[in-house]
Amino acid sequence: MRILVLEDSQISSEWLNEVLKHMGHKVTQVNSIASALEYEAEDFDVVVADYFLGEKERGVDLAKLWIGKIRFVFFTGVGDIKVVASLSSYGQIILKDVGADVSHAIERFTECLNHAQAEIDSLNRCEIHSHGHSNMTVNVSEHN
Repeated sequence: MRILVLEDSQISSEWLNEVLKHMGHKVTQVNSIASALEYEAEDFDVVVADYFLGEKERGVDLAKLWIGKIRFVFFTGVGDIKVVASLSSYGQIILKDVGADVSHAIERFTECLNHAQAEIDSLNRCEIHSHGHSNMTVNVSEHN
């Protein structure tokens, strides 16, 4: 999968890059929404975003801009249950837990990315199916 990592912490960004590449994904890293917006949502299959990006930006702000265009997985240390609940309407959530076993976070990434891939595959099957039965396709060169 093509994954955009939106993370302002260098340590977390490097860890995510290493784990996701080891899982076989193509990873692009950015540390701000402005940097993310240099790309199109369609350039990626999934965005892995932190909630807090410095003092002013929030990863969910990119989700609001790209809603319906791409899947989001939030990898965040935010502990406020209201914030976590609000994120769930934009994507899946993996909580950063410093004391937890790293393998648990990797398992959650695997689950979330497999779920996202299944959604993408399902949409692709629908598009292929609908194009395969379309009577509206016209080859313009035949009518000139």
